[in-house]
Amino acid sequence: MVLLSMTSKHMIPAITAVLAMAVVIATPAVFAESGDGSKKYMKYWTVSIGDASGTLEITPDTDLDSLREQAISSEEASAGHENVVKTRLSKAVNDSEEYFLVWKVVTESTDENDPTHTVDVLDAGTGNLLTSMTKEGGGCGFKKSGTTETGGRV
Repeated sequence: MVLLSMTSKHMIPAITAVLAMAVVIATPAVFAESGDGSKKYMKYWTVSIGDASGTLEITPDTDLDSLREQAISSEEASAGHENVVKTRLSKAVNDSEEYFLVWKVVTESTDENDPTHTVDVLDAGTGNLLTSMTKEGGGCGFKKSGTTETGGRV
């Protein structure tokens, strides 16, 4: 009886650890893409900017801290936007698979009871608009309703 209770005490944590590792390993694949190839919302997703280019390029040997120091401030990035929910430095990729440092400025507007969030992707060096996306609904499962690529033009 003592041997059985000792084994049970050690088996539950071991099984829990194995299940936790399985969830951690499977989670990125589940949240990164859906079955049709479209991307799902992720907190730190890389933004596609089409054929646009930014001024602060990220390469494998880039010192990100020094690149962040070259970026305009969060206040400059969000200037001119109303109802800003958040402003975050992020990474964007263009059609040529070049990566750039960008600001994602998220604004919110509410029609009746349905909030609409707009994500403006700005060049982190100049503040120029690279692309914009509109998402309807609340929470992490925003329904993507449209994307407008500006090709770096304001």
